[in-house]
Amino acid sequence: MNKLVRMAAVSAALMAVSSGINAANSTFVDLHSNGGGGVANSINNANQIAGDDLELVPTGFGGFNVEHRAAVWEGSVMTRAPLTYDNNEYSYGQLINDSGQILITAQLHGYSGFVWDVNNNTINNLDDVSPINYHANYINNEGKIFGDINGKPAVWDNPTSAPKLTGQDDYAGSPTNNLGQMTGSSIFDSSPHRHATIKDGDTLIDLGTLGGDTSYGYKITDTGYVIGSSQLTNGTHASFLWDGDSMEKLQYLQGLNSITPMEINNLGQSVGFGRSLANDYTHAMLWDGTRAYDLNNFIPQELADAGWVLKSANDINDHGWIVGEMYNTDTRQQHAFKISTADVISSVPEPTTWAMLLAGLGLLGVKSMRNRSRS
Repeated sequence: MNKLVRMAAVSAALMAVSSGINAANSTFVDLHSNGGGGVANSINNANQIAGDDLELVPTGFGGFNVEHRAAVWEGSVMTRAPLTYDNNEYSYGQLINDSGQILITAQLHGYSGFVWDVNNNTINNLDDVSPINYHANYINNEGKIFGDINGKPAVWDNPTSAPKLTGQDDYAGSPTNNLGQMTGSSIFDSSPHRHATIKDGDTLIDLGTLGGDTSYGYKITDTGYVIGSSQLTNGTHASFLWDGDSMEKLQYLQGLNSITPMEINNLGQSVGFGRSLANDYTHAMLWDGTRAYDLNNFIPQELADAGWVLKSANDINDHGWIVGEMYNTDTRQQHAFKISTADVISSVPEPTTWAMLLAGLGLLGVKSMRNRSRS
């Protein structure tokens, strides 16, 4: 076997090892728990899931309203937040941190924010310590809450403390990680246009663009990955991944005319949805780096045959568990789901493995050169 053939064979083996996900080696769970359905919004690294249980509430005119009730899933057990509701009131389990605290937004006689400590079964109403016109957007693993008051950025040191204005007016409500770093956009001396930014203390890092004038950062991880949107040279926009060194365009899939990344984990794997060209349905998606996968390729065949579509992937934790919502195109039901791709993602060689494989390629090249020199 000559050098080119041998190297081609090794390269093919490398690609086979790191090739796509398939339904046989992923685990899918329908989190449907009652007659109403559900939505899974967030999953922490203890695999606790925050979201909404959907309740069918009679309207009094022979119909029903679908009301959202903040809830947590632990394994296959769903528990609602200890809140009471009047007609047309609702709550959303927005985000769960690694300490088991769920940030809840609700419409209960007006806007309300709650922090539900699932592990201790306690709940705190942020209305009790906050002025009017506040919004709570993020809770970190220490229980610190970030949001805004009248559009100005604010922080609550814990669920029972009064909020404080941060004075960083350009970053009201900006996504924040557990290190206190923020992402959003800023104007730099190099350009009159706003660029995606990492704010680390008083330091602003310009992430640049994908060739156009503007960009914006949506989410930042503890490891420094950022997802966002950037203008292209032709004036259109595309979603991007910032990997710490450069901004790369997230891959589209054939048949989807737009993509929206929702969340990203500390490994640089992001999830969201793409909109179908064939109809108005969205498809839940995973990006491993910039490479895209349609999660509907992993749904059990019996569910696909029954009309179920995974419409959005809303979060992914560091173990590769993805949560989101699925929709039945025949019955119009909506269920929460989770799916694990950790077994597939872990099958991609680690950097040390890649190094060994590439070193092997190098040895093949050296051996080939020696053989040529001897002849």
